[in-house]
Amino acid sequence: MNKGIKKRVLRYLKRRKTGATVREVIEHIYGKYEHSKYSYIYLLLSYLQAKGLVERAFEGGAYRWKVKE
Repeated sequence: MNKGIKKRVLRYLKRRKTGATVREVIEHIYGKYEHSKYSYIYLLLSYLQAKGLVERAFEGGAYRWKVKE
């Protein structure tokens, strides 16, 4: 996995106290939503969850990911 993207995603999630959806992460990292990036970012967030760095909660029809405290 790209360490630069991983760091940017973690920094973004730390700033957002309410967490973010995959779509919001993509829009922040790439400047606009790109459907082709969805699987990559979802996989990255799942990897970070397995490492115990982030957690997710189902809210409003989508998962919101946030840094685990």
